[in-house]
Amino acid sequence: MNLPRTEAAAKTVDVTESETGQGWRAVRGALEEEILAKRYPAGERLPSEQEVANRFRVSRTTVRRALLALSQAGLIRIVNGSGSFATMRSHTYTVDSNSRFRDTLEGGGVHVARRCLSADTILADAVVANMLDIAPGTEVSRLSSVMSGDGVPLVLSTRYYPKAFCPDLVALYCSELSVTCVFEKLGLGTLDRVATKVSARLPTEEEASYLDMASNAAVLQIQSRGQIKGFGIMEYNCSVAPGFALDLNFRN
Repeated sequence: MNLPRTEAAAKTVDVTESETGQGWRAVRGALEEEILAKRYPAGERLPSEQEVANRFRVSRTTVRRALLALSQAGLIRIVNGSGSFATMRSHTYTVDSNSRFRDTLEGGGVHVARRCLSADTILADAVVANMLDIAPGTEVSRLSSVMSGDGVPLVLSTRYYPKAFCPDLVALYCSELSVTCVFEKLGLGTLDRVATKVSARLPTEEEASYLDMASNAAVLQIQSRGQIKGFGIMEYNCSVAPGFALDLNFRN
């Protein structure tokens, strides 16, 4: 049983939900304050619904509503049959032409790991072809991976490259797990980001599973194009990240 660690965190608030019908807001606010104060580290289980109900002297229905609101805000992850768990802290990423999220994380002392989900060759559909300035049906290398920080999944990426530019990219990427390293070793140059588009939406079931997040919490969809000097557009990157895990700053 995981109870708050300090006397302040364990204080009981008497919520008069029968008078206002807003008791869940007080419960949500108190738990949010404790989560942001890191009394519950990322991945730690919160007290059970019954424990929270006893603490605040409210019904379990009120507690469920408060937990749902916290889940939608991305502060907790609700796992059916297991309970509610605090999520990871937010990371600030400054986006410019040559910034790399991995470098930002490692610069902040975060241990970064990348897991390759798939690496293959496909024929470009209309969307991929348009983003890479190539004809539909052209062969492209497709690389899908999950980047984690301190063991917590942060970014699910699918990236596309014209196969003709680097015919052995799929095999080399499986060995290096870094396109940047592959291009540098082959002397092909450095990718510079030339355009980035960010939008918000709910994750697909598959995305939520890979990112270990609630399906009712928003993700940021980040689409970017990268070019190599002298060669033109060589990368189309379509990534998704939990909205609560990433703060983006754009710099010219």
